[in-house]
Amino acid sequence: MLGRSVATESATEPKTVQSRLRVHGELVADAHRAAVLRWLDLLPAEHVVQVLRGARMPRQSAEEFLRQRPFADGDVLPAAVLSAFLGELR
Repeated sequence: MLGRSVATESATEPKTVQSRLRVHGELVADAHRAAVLRWLDLLPAEHVVQVLRGARMPRQSAEEFLRQRPFADGDVLPAAVLSAFLGELR
């Protein structure tokens, strides 16, 4: 999943259920795309629409895209989503 990993760091918040794992290195494009797909699959539907609207996707297109869940591969990601979440890794 990662290219050159150089260090990892983890932290947990004892009074909450939150935790954080930082991995310093380079994420390869396919792994990044898979992570974005998994994230979009797990978000509540209305949140996915909000995220896609934030990537300048019209609401109707975002709702149509949402109906394709669960997402099988990165080829279903519209150009606006690829640009917003993957940048130069596309």
